[in-house]
Amino acid sequence: MAHGMSQRFKTIALVLGSGLVGSLLTGTAFAQMQDNMVNARTSINQGISYLQAAQSDKGGHRTNAINLAHQAVREINLGIGYANRH
Repeated sequence: MAHGMSQRFKTIALVLGSGLVGSLLTGTAFAQMQDNMVNARTSINQGISYLQAAQSDKGGHRTNAINLAHQAVREINLGIGYANRH
């Protein structure tokens, strides 16, 4: 009987330990995903600054690039918000 109880406790400990490790790894992956999103947003915002400082509009392409970059930042923000809620 004592051996059976000991084996059950080992099994329970293994399951709980596996769940804990899985949770930690998932949390790390989540944090890295958010870091990547935040870093991308920062880079795009820097690009917007460079575009705004550029001379002339290059046939409307500079303005289009700025608008698309702003759209990308909005999408990144939506993605970060979605990930935070799920």
